[in-house]
Amino acid sequence: MLKQTPARVIAALASLEGNSEFEALRMYLQECLEELRSDSATTKDEIILRWQQGGIQVLGELLDRAAKSRELTYKLQKK
Repeated sequence: MLKQTPARVIAALASLEGNSEFEALRMYLQECLEELRSDSATTKDEIILRWQQGGIQVLGELLDRAAKSRELTYKLQKK
């Protein structure tokens, strides 16, 4: 759902790893993701469910890219 992440953004995410303020934001986003997953399990409205699924995809991809940013930065530097 997110477009391809530019190398400079991946490097920025990698540089934030371990920063306590970024970790607070990451934890908040993780909590939001879990809440969306939980809410979508009981949502009956088709439109709301689609919105929730979109949010789940975006938050999931963002958190995944943040978690893999150091590895991706290393791979990009080797090229």
